[in-house]
Amino acid sequence: AGSKPSGLAASLGVEVDAKGRVVVDSALRVCGCDDVHALGDVASINDASGASVPSTAQSAMQQAEYAAWNVRAALRGERPLAFRYANLGEMLSLGGAEASLSSLGVFNFEGPVASAARRAVYAARMPTASQASRVGLSWAVDAVLAAAKKASETMRS
Repeated sequence: AGSKPSGLAASLGVEVDAKGRVVVDSALRVCGCDDVHALGDVASINDASGASVPSTAQSAMQQAEYAAWNVRAALRGERPLAFRYANLGEMLSLGGAEASLSSLGVFNFEGPVASAARRAVYAARMPTASQASRVGLSWAVDAVLAAAKKASETMRS
């Protein structure tokens, strides 16, 4: 389990850490290549406070916003922003309508409520409303089919 960087990273001729991730500075620039940015599972990142950043989808989404900002800043001759990771909590699918969700140490949900909240967060993070709608529709169809299957099984017993 866990994430693993692409083997391509080690073949790029840039500095990599012991896990094979590309070493970047706090502005997400590849060390020794200020015009190249790396983020997500392939990057070894310490944020502006010096803390190691986890290789999670949550941190990659945050990194993407900073990387985009910093590419724009570089094109304009402006100073880059140092990445600041904000741990927003954890969401875990436990299969079916079961999940666990904790956020900011304030909210803790389990079961179907957590599953619905988790799906709502993922839908809200989709790049376009069209994608969010398609994903939401897919989840709704899955829920209807699961309920129909359960009803059918109950009627047979």
